[in-house]
Amino acid sequence: MPRRNLLNREKLKLISNLENNDLNNFDAQHQFHVSRATIYRCLSSKDDIVYAVENGMGKRARVEKNKHTVHDNLVKDFILECQTKGIGLKASFIKNYARIKAIEIGRHELNCSKGWLDSFRQRTHLKFGKIYGEAKGANMVKVNEWKTEMIPRIIIDWRSEFIYNCDETALFWRQTPVKTYFISKFDHSGDKLFKG
Repeated sequence: MPRRNLLNREKLKLISNLENNDLNNFDAQHQFHVSRATIYRCLSSKDDIVYAVENGMGKRARVEKNKHTVHDNLVKDFILECQTKGIGLKASFIKNYARIKAIEIGRHELNCSKGWLDSFRQRTHLKFGKIYGEAKGANMVKVNEWKTEMIPRIIIDWRSEFIYNCDETALFWRQTPVKTYFISKFDHSGDKLFKG
């Protein structure tokens, strides 16, 4: 029977089948085309395999100890923070932030290039896409406070010379990006965008 190298996600499936008593060792050897030693190695490195699959390395055959974990977590936390605030991110912004954090933690060899960003996207499930919706457009508590308290104060002394009419196209160059990087398992709704 020919032997084969299992991908990490296949190793995890093998482990779960053995732990749930769906298969015994002999049946697992034949179903997955692996040796008995491979099964024991998978069982002994279960935590590493689970970590690899959860961090986007399910399609790889080897379980690698991730040397990027601290740096990746710093950059990932930053992206999540921007995402919760509705701030759009470009690739250059993420790479610059990652480079700064690499220097701060003493990883001077990390140059945070396009190749680094591609690998980081795989490891952290980072996606690039369009921001939909207007969920972060305004804080409704502040809007109601402004309507009930501030507008009546302003209107009391309002004169017609205070009105200024301007073209809104001048504002578009400051508009947040329509497409951004986001982590797919979290909300990525955006601000209200001007339609022009």
